[in-house]
Amino acid sequence: VPRDDQRAAIDLLKAHAAVVGEDRRALFVTARAYLALGNQVWARRTLDRRLRAAPDDCEARAWLAWLWIADADLSGADRLLEEEGCPQSDADRSRWALLLGMIARERGDKAGARAEVRRARAASV
Repeated sequence: VPRDDQRAAIDLLKAHAAVVGEDRRALFVTARAYLALGNQVWARRTLDRRLRAAPDDCEARAWLAWLWIADADLSGADRLLEEEGCPQSDADRSRWALLLGMIARERGDKAGARAEVRRARAASV
């Protein structure tokens, strides 16, 4: 598949899933391909499918929260980030703090955004 042919990549990944079943990494690649095509709806559906299969997948939850933030659905992002089970690792804690900082910034809370960035830096040390 040519590197810049996202549609062909999606078709190949769907064929892969049909043969071997759901593959976590392939789902992330599929979501990224949909995003490269500008199709946030199918990127979101792909990540939603991953979360239904594995509700404790913090990386999928972070990606999905980022999409909600990009769509200005801050309440949707908040709900995802508040669900039980995540964050689990230092990397997750950094992602959560950065996402919460983005939400605070979008809401006009500059102090809250700065505090979350400091928290992200502390979690990544």
